[in-house]
Amino acid sequence: MQSRFLKALGYLSTMRSDEEEERIQMHADKLYHEMLAREREDEAAQKEGREVPALPPLISPESTTKALGEESAWAKARQKALEMGEKNNLSAYTPEKQERILKQIEGLSQRERELELQLIAAESRAQLEYADRIREQLQVEREHRHDRRDRGKETVGDTIKRLWGWDR
Repeated sequence: MQSRFLKALGYLSTMRSDEEEERIQMHADKLYHEMLAREREDEAAQKEGREVPALPPLISPESTTKALGEESAWAKARQKALEMGEKNNLSAYTPEKQERILKQIEGLSQRERELELQLIAAESRAQLEYADRIREQLQVEREHRHDRRDRGKETVGDTIKRLWGWDR
């Protein structure tokens, strides 16, 4: 679970400093321990016959931004997702992915279900940076192929990619 927190907070981001890496690790550890404390409180409440207290979400944009900073990979990915109009609900996914998510959270308590959905959304935002980097790399490769073709140095791979329509 802690590795999922790390991933959701942008630990796999390539655009982070050592200081940011440390903040991510510390915040993921804090979230993990808070999750364990909440689970213990839930168990104690159930044993005593009390109602399980309603608590705010474990991963909130405000607390995460405060912990990691405005310029963190997490904050940038969240801002980009907001600019792209990404929804924070299951309707943003394909029906097949929705079905897999629903099976994954089936049988979980309300709090666990909420946390799982938050992690899925955060991981989705973290993948935006990766997709952008791949898109940029493909554009650079495309430009290099065009340049080689203009100079008359087109390779066999360049020709195949052009014929398959990968050069658009």
